[in-house]
Amino acid sequence: MKQQLSNVHPEVLLFLSKIRRLSVREHNNDPKLNTVSSIAITSETELVVRKNIDAVSYTIHLSADENGKESEGECRYFMWKQKFPVRQENKVERRMEVEESVIILAFPFDERLHRGMSSPGIYAFLPTEMVTNFPFIIQADFLLASSRETILLDNKWNQGILDCVPSAFTNAFVSLVKNSENAPISSLASMFRFIPIDSSSYQTLNVVRESIKSKLLEESILPSESYTPQKIFHKPHEVGR
Repeated sequence: MKQQLSNVHPEVLLFLSKIRRLSVREHNNDPKLNTVSSIAITSETELVVRKNIDAVSYTIHLSADENGKESEGECRYFMWKQKFPVRQENKVERRMEVEESVIILAFPFDERLHRGMSSPGIYAFLPTEMVTNFPFIIQADFLLASSRETILLDNKWNQGILDCVPSAFTNAFVSLVKNSENAPISSLASMFRFIPIDSSSYQTLNVVRESIKSKLLEESILPSESYTPQKIFHKPHEVGR
């Protein structure tokens, strides 16, 4: 049990609003062998409210400590939280009274912490086992399979949420780029790593990826002709140039 608790990835705290720190302490007969491991939200800053699209953004810093040593590291996440009305055709019996869904996207600015198992890509407050191949995390009130390993991809409630992810991503991405508009163009290249280039093993998520591509093509946010969305999606080796 200690091993499992110690392997909890720090990103689990991103979507558990009432938990700021999780520590696991082991007591041994020899006090020198005692260990402490912990994950924590060290700060939450830069809250910005965008009333016109019912969204807020903020920055979270996560840290991980192991065995009483100095911090293993810290990772900064740009968080985008946006509300969307639930369409009538996407309502299900278990959510019939819910009128809006909340989607949170988490964009890691720094190298993600490697503590524990690798990070999944979809959360329903707690992580699923789904790896999206997206360079950001999706959190929403998804309906899950009984095993909690995956969301129900053929469920109309979940489909309604996934239909809104491209809009949430585009709004978040535009916000990131515009907030950096006074920075050198060379520094904007790091923002483009958040665009989902790699295909997913889930066809439903590939539809989300293509919708993100279509929405980005409609936006005038690119700093120069060398960074057209076509090149980003079809020639991923050019993104870092």
